Amino acid sequence: MKKKNFVLTFIIAIAIMGTLSINITLLKNDLQYSLALENLMLRNIEALADGEGGTPGSMTEAEFAKLGCRATVNPNDRCKANNGYNYTFAVRI
Repeated sequence: MKKKNFVLTFIIAIAIMGTLSINITLLKNDLQYSLALENLMLRNIEALADGEGGTPGSMTEAEFAKLGCRATVNPNDRCKANNGYNYTFAVRI
């Protein structure tokens, strides 16, 4: 009887250890996946924000062209855009 109880306890202990080992491995993989996904999201946000750190209110030449204006070399040239506002955009040389 004592031998049966010991064997049964031993088998249950091994099953619990195996289950914990599998759960720890799965949690570790989930954490690595989450960190990789978070890193990817941060890189995407940085890529989207790249070029936005210039002068406040500045825009790219493509954004300027979408307004119906053309970039010039003279910073004093103005353009009345499709939205009714006047803009200036000088290409840096």
